[in-house]
Amino acid sequence: VKGEHKRQFAYEAHTACDKHGFVLEAVVTPGNVHDSVAFDEVYERVTANFPETETIVADSAYKTPHICKKVFEDGRVLSTAYKRPQTMKGGHEWWKYVYDEYYDCVLCPEHQVLTYRTTNRDGYREYRSDPRICVNCPTRHLCTRSKDCVKTVQR
Repeated sequence: VKGEHKRQFAYEAHTACDKHGFVLEAVVTPGNVHDSVAFDEVYERVTANFPETETIVADSAYKTPHICKKVFEDGRVLSTAYKRPQTMKGGHEWWKYVYDEYYDCVLCPEHQVLTYRTTNRDGYREYRSDPRICVNCPTRHLCTRSKDCVKTVQR
């Protein structure tokens, strides 16, 4: 099952094509596997068989730190669609959360610190708020609806 669809058997074919639309490689995965997970296998096969490949063009599902790093380290160019920052509807705008490079933290619109906690599977760094501070925040309803009063920001 992928998303909120009816439970069913489903598969996805991940294909790599050349600029003329000819299929160079294909990998089939279960339907509930994210597109970025299949990338490594397709990418390795294509670049092994076609080492002259200079540019990789992909949709925004493939725009992850892991994939960007892999392609750039191989000396290739990755071209993907713009991926809009995802924020809570009706909440604070994404740009109101400011990253402080010196202290490696994120500052929320109420000037509170969100500290680094972990790096997730997709390579994004996660910063979390202190629930003891957020529980009394006057704009918490614009920030998070979590029961534990924690805001998480990915970078």
